[in-house]
Amino acid sequence: MSQLLKHYWINRDTGGWATDTPYGLMMPNIKGLEVKYNLFTEDNIQYCLSTAPEYFEYEVTVSQEQLNEYQNNPNITVVSSIEKQVEVPNRPGLESTEETRTETVYDVVYQESYIIQETEGEGLKVITQQEWDIEIEEFDNRQQEKRYDILREIRDKILEITDWMAIKSLEQESLSVEFKTWRQTLRDLPNSSTFPTGFPTLPTELQNHTEIQELYNRFDEVRSIFMIQDPLSNS
Repeated sequence: MSQLLKHYWINRDTGGWATDTPYGLMMPNIKGLEVKYNLFTEDNIQYCLSTAPEYFEYEVTVSQEQLNEYQNNPNITVVSSIEKQVEVPNRPGLESTEETRTETVYDVVYQESYIIQETEGEGLKVITQQEWDIEIEEFDNRQQEKRYDILREIRDKILEITDWMAIKSLEQESLSVEFKTWRQTLRDLPNSSTFPTGFPTLPTELQNHTEIQELYNRFDEVRSIFMIQDPLSNS
C-alpha cells in the first residue's frame, strides 16, 4: 500500500506551496514521491496526485542492545535478524593480551514507518482512495466540457455553412433523408449517451466539400484535451 497525496508544486521564489501561481515551479522534496497525474485547476494552477511509500526498508548490522531498541520501537517492524559472530579490536585498557575479541551481532532487515505530515491550508493533503477517485472524476468533467466546447464550435460552423442548402432544398422539397439525418445528428452533438468519437458521416452531396472536410479534421483538437479516464483512448 501507498499513501495517496494531493499536493501543489513549490514556488521557487518563496519556498511555499504554489497554490496561486503557474510560474516558477519546482517539485516538493518528499522522499519516495511518485507523481501519478500532473493536473491543473480551472485557474490553470498545477497540482498533482501522487503516491509515497508507507514505509522504507533498511538493512543494518547491530548489537543486541540496538536490536532490542528496534523491536521496542512502535514505528519499526523487524522483518528478520540473523545472529553472527564477528572479530572486533579490543578496546584500549582492557586486561587482555588478545588484539581482538569475539562479539555477537545481528544482521537486521527492518521497515520503518513513513508518515507524511500534512501542511496548513491545501498545499499538501493525504487523501483516501475515494477522495482520489473524486479528484480524477472532477478533473475529467472539466476537461470533457472543454472538449464539448470545441465540438459545439465546429458543429455550429458546419451547420452555418449548410443552412443555405437546407433552405434551398426545403423550397424545392428536395431535402434528402440522409442530409436531414446528418444535420440532426450534428445538432445533437455532443449530448449523446456515449462520448462522440467523431463527426457523423457526411451525406453524399457533401463528400467533396473542402471547407467541411477541414472542419471535420479539427476533431483532433478534441482528442488533444487530456483526460485521465479518456473515452477516446481506444477509439
